[in-house]
Amino acid sequence: MNFILFPQLSTLRAENCGIAILNPGWSHPKRNLHTSVLILGKKSKVDITEESETFSIEPEKFVILTAERTHWGANVISEPASYYWMHFSCDEVPQIISEEKAMTILRNPTAIEESLADAILLPQEITLKEPKLFLDSFHDLLFEQEQPSFTRQKFLSLFRLMLVTINESVLSDYTGEKYDSTRFSLIYAVIQTVLENYTNGDFSVKRLSDIMNYNSDYLCRMFK
Repeated sequence: MNFILFPQLSTLRAENCGIAILNPGWSHPKRNLHTSVLILGKKSKVDITEESETFSIEPEKFVILTAERTHWGANVISEPASYYWMHFSCDEVPQIISEEKAMTILRNPTAIEESLADAILLPQEITLKEPKLFLDSFHDLLFEQEQPSFTRQKFLSLFRLMLVTINESVLSDYTGEKYDSTRFSLIYAVIQTVLENYTNGDFSVKRLSDIMNYNSDYLCRMFK
């Protein structure tokens, strides 16, 4: 399986998003776009071919179609289907890299810090461990698109955060618990504990670490 490196996360632009609701007899038209497309399956299955490889879009799975590469429907769907989609772009053209080369980064903590400081590295197909988290992210993006804030940066930030969270999920498969999504539960618990003790003049980082039963340095690193 190929991986895609998006070189500059800080220049990534979320263009627009939506949900495709498809009827039997539909097939994806042939396209070659200047934007990449992130797709999250919602109902049934849709097969799309990019260049010479076919990807199955189905529930609990992400598929990424890459800018400047031709894609089309691999077949006509036989039952109702739907999926979420997001078109996005960045200043540098995405790089298609082999799984072997991707592993030299994903299995090396030093390489992760050096190569992914301002980049995203993802397989073209990703089976999700926590699909609800990403369904909620798409709902937030759709809501923000329809009822935008005073600044476009909110829409961009929501999408960049979703990409980072996807990348963390992928990294957890290769580096262990450091990137495990359960750490988010710890962060939320910290926030809740701080809120509950906000008016306590004796509350401190040490007191927080005692309540949480974690080392204070570790808590600070995770929260940062």
